[in-house]
Amino acid sequence: MTASDRVEILGVGVDPLSASDLIPTIERMIANGAQNTIAYANVHVLNQAQNDRRLQDFLNAADLVYCDGNGVRLGARVLGQTLPSRMTGADWIWDLAATAEGRWRCYWIGGEPGVTAAAAEALVLVALDVARRGVHVELGVGLDVAAELLEDHVDDLLDRRGEGANQA
Repeated sequence: MTASDRVEILGVGVDPLSASDLIPTIERMIANGAQNTIAYANVHVLNQAQNDRRLQDFLNAADLVYCDGNGVRLGARVLGQTLPSRMTGADWIWDLAATAEGRWRCYWIGGEPGVTAAAAEALVLVALDVARRGVHVELGVGLDVAAELLEDHVDDLLDRRGEGANQA
């Protein structure tokens, strides 16, 4: 998938990816050996990106932006484009965690206070190794504060060649 394949909605490119293609696409991205950023686009995020150039730039620079809402699909249709399916993180996160276990480090960034911690606890039940090795940063704040929080974990976020693990 390339940036030219993306469907542009309100200045943000969304990858026309089906739910069944998401995890295999992530596997191929990781197999290429680079760090990857995966983001979602729903109506709220697209509206926020209209007033926040940094958010819009972040989304457009992400390696993969998936459609997280039927409102985004409808917007694509109005623009004469097609997005094959809508998927939320809840639709695929457990399969990703199971696929990643013992192979990749995953980092969950975002959510209101308490949400990320609760997700990490739930992941322990499904994929203990993924949840244990990842960094869980809770945000109810803007990107500036997120950057400050992530600075505390920069060593964990860097690819450690000696561990033999890729990051998603």
